[in-house]
Amino acid sequence: MIAQENCAPFSESATRLFYIQRTGNSDTIVYDANTANNGQFQKNNPVIIYWKRSDKNGQKEGLNYLQRTRAYGIKHHPSGHANEYLFHLIAYPQRNFLLKNDDCGHPAVLLTLAGKEAYVKRIFIALEPTRFGLIPTIHYIEIFGVNVQTGEAAYEKLKP
Repeated sequence: MIAQENCAPFSESATRLFYIQRTGNSDTIVYDANTANNGQFQKNNPVIIYWKRSDKNGQKEGLNYLQRTRAYGIKHHPSGHANEYLFHLIAYPQRNFLLKNDDCGHPAVLLTLAGKEAYVKRIFIALEPTRFGLIPTIHYIEIFGVNVQTGEAAYEKLKP
């Protein structure tokens, strides 16, 4: 399958960028684009992050302070191109994601996976919780996406 004009694959929401799931918890951390009506990302907060709680029928819930500042939050800055932002996850500053509109005008997040440019779709974190729920031991991180050029699945496994 060849990607159509460098457009990100369809997702369940027009603003959905990607989501994170992890071992030991069926809740999902969701990353959505925060755009104005004209498709421009909001400068101060280009990505909206929230929990989708499985035990509460998928209800949305904001991240708490520790989750936002130590784990799942992001740090972002303009990329130098109009309406594009570079960001990294607070807990993993080694990888920069690129937020931009694809060739079809849809918000998308790009990352190099296994040496190829890909649209990020989901991340899975294999972790072992601690006794008091503070800083868990992370065994590995899997990033799943779609190759921008071919439309084929893209994947990379990281061991922190």
